[in-house]
Amino acid sequence: MFEHHEGSLRENASEARKGSRIRVSKVLTAGFLLLALGFAVLLGGVAITASYDHVATRDFVEYWAAGKLLVQGKDPYASDAVWSLEYSAGSRFPVIPMNPPFFMWMVAPLGFLNFDTAARFWLLLQLASVGVSIWVIAKLHERRQAALAWVLGLSFSPILINILIGQIGVFLLLAVSLFLLLHKQHPLLAGIALLPCAAKPHLFLPFGIVILLWAIRSKAYAVLAGFFAALFLTSAAVWLVNHQVWSQWIAFVHLSKPAETPIWNLSRMFRLAVGPQKAWVQFLPVSAACIWGTVYFFKRRDRWIWLDHGLLLLLVSVLCAPYSWFTDEAVLLPCIIAGVGSAEKAGRTILPLAAMLAISSFELLKGKWIDTGALVWTAPAWLAFYLYATRKADADATKTEQLAE
Repeated sequence: MFEHHEGSLRENASEARKGSRIRVSKVLTAGFLLLALGFAVLLGGVAITASYDHVATRDFVEYWAAGKLLVQGKDPYASDAVWSLEYSAGSRFPVIPMNPPFFMWMVAPLGFLNFDTAARFWLLLQLASVGVSIWVIAKLHERRQAALAWVLGLSFSPILINILIGQIGVFLLLAVSLFLLLHKQHPLLAGIALLPCAAKPHLFLPFGIVILLWAIRSKAYAVLAGFFAALFLTSAAVWLVNHQVWSQWIAFVHLSKPAETPIWNLSRMFRLAVGPQKAWVQFLPVSAACIWGTVYFFKRRDRWIWLDHGLLLLLVSVLCAPYSWFTDEAVLLPCIIAGVGSAEKAGRTILPLAAMLAISSFELLKGKWIDTGALVWTAPAWLAFYLYATRKADADATKTEQLAE
């Protein structure tokens, strides 16, 4: 009797300690999320102020200059011409877009506007893209996750920095979000929605290969038709304005050597560690990721789910991209929100994610935005959180497969 009583006391004490740890974890998680949101509000104020007072110092100025030259039928990659326009707008240093002409349709409308009007128009497009993206992602999940989607979306540091410097990462986020929503019921629209991803094809190499394989395997040819039709029409429109745009881009890439650009991502760090003088080393991670992605797809081809398997593929694609910036990680928001949902279902804390959001936003507040090694940890961290959050679901799926076999 006494032994039974002592055992009950030990169990009660163990449960009390467990409950206490859970409460502490929830308090810390809420605290970090509030910190991240607070930093987001501060950064949002900076972004809006910058868009009116210091927009010429942001990346947006290069898009406006390229669009202006394009609609005038001139070379949008000509360093002297681009710098002349940027200087007239108040820029302190020249910035020329390295994106292929596939992205020129995005910036061409800016060429018809004066600089101030274009800056405000671009900011509105960015904010609308973020809002629609979060709304779309929320529709893909349950109600509780939908509410968290807004909290996480508004405090996700890669999105904040996109708005702060006027980058295009939020448009890539919108493209991927719409694809995830539309690929089943409206495959043609899903393919069209992916068009902005062509602006940075190096970010989506494994992801794009698997889309091609999946479309062929599942006979979702409408997805491919929508994407390539949109790509052809927009490229043709750009070519009609400037017949030499592709040769001009090739000449610029040859001259600027983007592989030599000092960027802070995994592939560049790998090159610096293995062979700094060998540019091809920087492409080894993405080559390995493409092979892995192909094998990963074929093992799951009969049960492929884009909201599950596709998100891990997207994380690996961005992580192993040969050329990427912190702003490009905005496209990973669907992965983060899905990871949170999986963690909650499995009874896991999202404290690590909350801490990562707060720390990365704090780094931005320090004034170090994308040209800094202080944020090189973020892409691996998002992947680590997703694997941590979904590992039980993956294990259960593997067990089910084994039993079926």
